[in-house]
Amino acid sequence: MRLRLSIETDSRLVLPINYQHYLTAVIYDLIARASQEHAAWLHDRGFGSDKKPFKHFTFSKLYSDPRPELRDPNITLGRQITWLVSMHVEETLTNFVTGIFEKQGFWIGREENRCRIVQVEAVPEPEFKGRMKFVCLSPILVKKPYMKVGPRNGKLQAKHLLPDDPEVSQFLKRNLINKFESLYGLAPKEILSARFEFVPDREYIHRRGGVQRVTKLITLYAGRPEETKHRAFECPFVLEAHPELMRLAYDSGLGNDNAMGFGMIETVNNGKL
Repeated sequence: MRLRLSIETDSRLVLPINYQHYLTAVIYDLIARASQEHAAWLHDRGFGSDKKPFKHFTFSKLYSDPRPELRDPNITLGRQITWLVSMHVEETLTNFVTGIFEKQGFWIGREENRCRIVQVEAVPEPEFKGRMKFVCLSPILVKKPYMKVGPRNGKLQAKHLLPDDPEVSQFLKRNLINKFESLYGLAPKEILSARFEFVPDREYIHRRGGVQRVTKLITLYAGRPEETKHRAFECPFVLEAHPELMRLAYDSGLGNDNAMGFGMIETVNNGKL
């Protein structure tokens, strides 16, 4: 299910350009207000194996009125903010909504960035079909793991795939099947054998000046020991998949690290901001 949160602030918020991890912390905090146990379990373990756990939620960028102003290294948001949050698991969603109404406010990154939730709306769910066109509400991250060989031992690394990479479809499908199996067990044959293809809007990419112009390097936890850098992309695309995988892509996110603000997608003309 998807929620649209309308948020107000007393003054314009100034955040780092890459602020997604602050929003992840907000979500866990709101869940914890209703159930500290579920928030801790979701944060520390999640669904599926210990090596590949999934949180089954994702969220959009922050949209504001007036529009955000970028002045590297910060972004300044208007006082009227819209934020979309999507959750596939009912228990997580219920605790999140309960936490919102326990105390209709939160802060982002620091206490000076206080926000009030003034309205929560459910976004109507689209009809999931075998072929659908989407736009990005947050960047899509696609990781291809590989072993980096060193002088003493190997270390697992991840290559970030761009939208025109011929392996993107393969890794997106595998990720969605892993998500499905983390919740429901082995995927049935009709899901495994269904056609799956990710087709980026090449005309859009050309108009923007090439594939490098629709990608961005995102640094999370900048300046901290856990700092990570991710090359992600945003462009319209067509997805062909079994409808159940389409639903998971919509609810839980498409690609990797959805709980860190990657891979929120929206059908064209649905759930307008």
